[in-house]
Amino acid sequence: MKIIIDPGHWNLIAGSPDYGAIGIVVDNVRVMERDRTAVISRLVADMLPQFGVEVELYPNPDNSFLPELDSVGLHARAEQAALLCAVHCDANPSSEGRSGASAYYDQTKPSSMEVGAMLSAAIAASMGISDLGSLPQYMTGVCGGNPHCTLSIHRQSRAGGGLAGVLSILVECGYVDNATDATILQRHPELAAQGIVNGIKQYFHLSGIIVPDPDYAVYAPPTINLNIFRQVLQNAGSPAFDEVDDCYQVCTDNGVNPAVALAFFALESNYGTAPGAADRMNWGNLTDPATSQLLSYDAWALGLRDWCNHFRLPPYSTRNLRTISQIVPVYKPDSAGGTIEGYNHYIMRLHDLIKSWQE
Repeated sequence: MKIIIDPGHWNLIAGSPDYGAIGIVVDNVRVMERDRTAVISRLVADMLPQFGVEVELYPNPDNSFLPELDSVGLHARAEQAALLCAVHCDANPSSEGRSGASAYYDQTKPSSMEVGAMLSAAIAASMGISDLGSLPQYMTGVCGGNPHCTLSIHRQSRAGGGLAGVLSILVECGYVDNATDATILQRHPELAAQGIVNGIKQYFHLSGIIVPDPDYAVYAPPTINLNIFRQVLQNAGSPAFDEVDDCYQVCTDNGVNPAVALAFFALESNYGTAPGAADRMNWGNLTDPATSQLLSYDAWALGLRDWCNHFRLPPYSTRNLRTISQIVPVYKPDSAGGTIEGYNHYIMRLHDLIKSWQE
């Protein structure tokens, strides 16, 4: 999973530098938004990889290349990022007492409001300031009164031109013209960074989850051929063996790696041999969202087809969850017991099965 961190005001706007909000003096230094966003973003980029996340700073304050603001969302889409997070600090010259963290979401993406609420709350908690909440992109006051920043980030990250859209959010890590906020930003920028990391971890369920190497994706080319698929089901005495060719074809037709589907089948119902599994023919123990009851199918291939398409639905699609370590905490298999340890055990069992069939 890749996340793009956009340090606010390190872009060009119509070819000119953008310096952001100018704050008060703390420790004989003028608190500048552009300086603080660079420091905070670098810290976030250092912290997130330990949770299995690939992070890119775009633009990178350490490089001489400064892209135009409107290119940031396009770059995130080209990279198929799971999240584009623009890091900013606020200012309100008309009200120096204003304090707090906030996030500006894209109202065309319901999940943007959700991640915004989590990030705003997490930043506020980490910095010890007020949580001003997740606000729609058209609110005034963002980017020092200039809404161009958030409008561009969200507009350019939407689908178009043959590229899928990406989830985008702009966070405001306190006010550089407020004494409390500015002091924290100047002396302890790591608190803002930790808040951003905490919010991202919460949204993507990253806390303590093992990321195996490789972290197999559901939608990927086959890593096993039909003969191995047949052999595994036959050796397991699976009732789905009678439909083995159809099941393999369902996987490939839907862009699913058959090895990943087979591994889930193994853990969810012992290849369909668990009590009641042969009656339901439910490949991955999918439930009816309305009743939470296990679904039943007339054929294993039909149950598998639903399972193959399951991860194209929210919340997997809206959060861009693709790999087994990203999917399992949301999939919540009963055998994992709803614990981090259980999810990690399940992830590693999936990984070991998939890898063993390649050897």
